[in-house]
Amino acid sequence: MGEIISVEILGNKMNIETTMKKDEAIMVVQFVENLMKEIKNKNPYIPFSSVATIAALNLAEEIFIITKKIKELESMV
Repeated sequence: MGEIISVEILGNKMNIETTMKKDEAIMVVQFVENLMKEIKNKNPYIPFSSVATIAALNLAEEIFIITKKIKELESMV
């Protein structure tokens, strides 16, 4: 079981559970918030749920690409 920390993303306060060190978890939250701010700045009228969905899709795409690269590199070994 992890530690529960209070965070705020785009004005939305929430508690999250993490097994990371608190300072590392805060860095992850800041990364996500910065991504969401970029999306929000491009369209200030977009609802929070849409911003969160677009951010999740962007992060999933990055994870997919990185995972694919790792598999390609592992196959070379």
